[in-house]
Amino acid sequence: MATKLGHKVIAPHETKQELRNEEFDTLIFSHVLEHLTPDQHPAILRDYLPYLKVGGLVVVRIPQRAGFNSDDDHRFFWTDGLMEEFLLGHGLSITKSGSFPFPEFFGGFFKYNEWFFVATKS
Repeated sequence: MATKLGHKVIAPHETKQELRNEEFDTLIFSHVLEHLTPDQHPAILRDYLPYLKVGGLVVVRIPQRAGFNSDDDHRFFWTDGLMEEFLLGHGLSITKSGSFPFPEFFGGFFKYNEWFFVATKS
């Protein structure tokens, strides 16, 4: 869809050689980080942040408890506090975060409730 709208999209399987001269406005990690083990988490930001423009956005979406429990492929349960620490620890400034589409309470039984974060590269 994004390419049909005229946006350049680089998928994870594409090599760093293809990315070497790229600079992006936004990195989106939508329902990705919960599929990685904790030892894989630092590398994903470390590998992609250099391609993000200063002032660019990192957008993260992760499931709350019911959504996490609904998929056997999920490897790590993120709380909102853990994600905030993770993003801040990579030098990003969180500009917006919250529970979507309902308040956090619903995340215990509604599997589509999620945390979202928008962070900026300084």
